[in-house]
Amino acid sequence: MMGRAAQTIFCGLLALAPPAAAQEARAPGIVVSDAQITYSSQIDGRINDMPLSVGAFFEEGAILVAIDCTGRTALRDAQAARLRAAEREHEINLDLQRSGAVSQGAVIRSAAEAEIAAADLRAIEAELSFCQITAPFDGRVVEVYAGQFENAVVGQELIEIVDNGSLSIELIVPSVWLRWLSIGTEFEFRVFETEEVQPAQVSAIGAAVDPVSQTIRLEGAFQSGPQATLPGMSGEALFQVEGQASEP
Repeated sequence: MMGRAAQTIFCGLLALAPPAAAQEARAPGIVVSDAQITYSSQIDGRINDMPLSVGAFFEEGAILVAIDCTGRTALRDAQAARLRAAEREHEINLDLQRSGAVSQGAVIRSAAEAEIAAADLRAIEAELSFCQITAPFDGRVVEVYAGQFENAVVGQELIEIVDNGSLSIELIVPSVWLRWLSIGTEFEFRVFETEEVQPAQVSAIGAAVDPVSQTIRLEGAFQSGPQATLPGMSGEALFQVEGQASEP
């Protein structure tokens, strides 16, 4: 979501770039990613592997961070053995109960011990799931906050990634444009950094008008994949307004 400071900048740019003609409307915009994630450590431990550097490409499923979990793996194996022993003891008590050789209380206790052992095993397995972070999509590395062989602690930021395949455009436009704007309205977006021009369309319209600046936020979707565009790049949207003035 765009903050107040960003809206102020956009409004200033709007004032500097009024519609070039009665049939044109221009608005500055920023390219954003629909998926940008910063991963933090969920466990304490030494980082065994941090294979990617800033700017590196990766595929879905690639290892982003691996934390040493040798001790937790051993605990899991030991707890799994305890669970098997508890389950076997409960099975024996059930057999003995049929012949009257053990009390109902002993059967209940052995069942409870097996349940406790199973719960402890699930807790250890949950911790083990945090030992390795894998990529949820194809993308690139934005920032790396830790290094291989460092000791990570719970809550420490490790790596930030972005999905370059799901880019969109954030625009702030005068609210009077709602007279002719709607979801699906097409426009062209020129990226300042690359001079790339891409067809796009309005995919979402903000739910409220800013009462001070009398502007509203729009979201645009590229109609084809931009080749060299990165999140954070800025540009200009050009709307063709048919039969209406684009100024207030």
